[in-house]
Amino acid sequence: MTPVDVLVGLDVGTTSVKAVAFAPAVRSVVAVVGRPTPKVSPRSGWHDFPPEALWSTVLEVLQALVERLQAEYRPIALGIASVGEAGLPLDAHGRPLYPIIAWFDPRGGEYIGQWQADLDARWLYMVTGHHTRSIYTAFKLLWLRDHVPEVMHNMAHWLFVADFIAFRLTGCMATVPTLAARSLLYDVIHHRWHPELLARVGLTVEHMPPVRAAGEVIGLLAQEVAKRTGLPSRLPVTIAGHDHPVGMVVAGVQEPGIIVDSSGTAQAIAAWSARFVGDEGFSAGLTCYPATVGGGYLVQGGMATAGAALEWLARLITAGDVDALLRLAATAPPGARGVGWIPFLRGAGTPYRKSTARALFYHLDLDHGPADMARALVEGLACFLAENVDRIAPFLPQPVREIRAIGGSNRERFVLQVKASMTGYPLRPVDIPEAVGVGAACIAGLSVGWWTDLQDIAQNVPIVPDPVLPEPTWQEVYRDLRKRYAYWVQAALAAPGAPSS
Repeated sequence: MTPVDVLVGLDVGTTSVKAVAFAPAVRSVVAVVGRPTPKVSPRSGWHDFPPEALWSTVLEVLQALVERLQAEYRPIALGIASVGEAGLPLDAHGRPLYPIIAWFDPRGGEYIGQWQADLDARWLYMVTGHHTRSIYTAFKLLWLRDHVPEVMHNMAHWLFVADFIAFRLTGCMATVPTLAARSLLYDVIHHRWHPELLARVGLTVEHMPPVRAAGEVIGLLAQEVAKRTGLPSRLPVTIAGHDHPVGMVVAGVQEPGIIVDSSGTAQAIAAWSARFVGDEGFSAGLTCYPATVGGGYLVQGGMATAGAALEWLARLITAGDVDALLRLAATAPPGARGVGWIPFLRGAGTPYRKSTARALFYHLDLDHGPADMARALVEGLACFLAENVDRIAPFLPQPVREIRAIGGSNRERFVLQVKASMTGYPLRPVDIPEAVGVGAACIAGLSVGWWTDLQDIAQNVPIVPDPVLPEPTWQEVYRDLRKRYAYWVQAALAAPGAPSS
């Protein structure tokens, strides 16, 4: 029996590392293996991914995936997606010099004020497509420069997380635009590293990996890795890119009238634009950086806590069971009997970009209980989505026809119903598990000629035929809720605290 070809996608995420095998001939995921992403907190509030532990986890999931595939399936290419912003310094021999500072780690925040004072915000946006936020790579590098100068002195290379894994798999160094753009050091118009911005963090272009197109083979699987994992030796490997945009590929983000809501630990909300949106995007508070494949740009909003917020409240009231939390939320009426939630657990995100803003429940009284709070949290996340959809919609060349939903936080119909009713648009979940892993696998398929282009991928990944429609009776309640939400957002932003970022 001839083995079935499969494309392997590796998703190195905040919460878990997953390997996915997608069989394009039958349009189906045939195996998924996941393990928790190794994380440590060397001090209170600090968060690192230990590079050797992360590499060991990658080897473990790949080996387990191959064991599940056995002789029935044959891997023909491997694509890698990962979290953005985070990376690590390597010496001249490719050895890690410091742990991977997690993308959400706050250590870079001390440099925001000086950066904003020295650089015109509009100029920075017109170069990088991003507003200043503490999560970006530039601020992690400044922290390393000032707090562990010996690391920067000995650093020969900087790699993002997906790049590091690709390097360990193949021995080759490269990155792709969706990862490079999350550094605040990359020129998204001219598609190159920006020497002036690099100089501000003490680096040169030579420190940074060459930028290649997603879907381009960057190397072949090393023999020793093949022996360890059971994957074929000299398997083509490609870097797919930043996890949210990679998942959006299989959600059809570049189809007319589509906005994608990618909700995992964090949340990204994006639509495709043929052009860089410039002044309009800057004024709207959105980011704009290269699409994963096929040219053009993603106009994007987002924040650091979507699934993370659900997990937080679940730890407090349902012993960590998110499914139980959502069942509880569904028992409360729409509007949660007046209770509301501002979802800024790790800062305000777009369009406000204030990392010191924090979450709050409002209108609580003694008659409210856990069900009201659970529903308020879900509705607060939906308000955030609706606000960003409203800001993104004008950049589409045609009216929005639906929102596509991917990510673990969008797996429950109740959540989709709330979001559809809050935004006023149908929400269509992508009928494929592990969208980021499948997206990485599909991009790897481009590297070996399985697909011809982005449209070919879109036509061969199944989408749920029936969207979740807005509930009219809920919409009436949510119109008033959004007004209250807007008021309390301003209150949260105006609360005393550290300088904004």
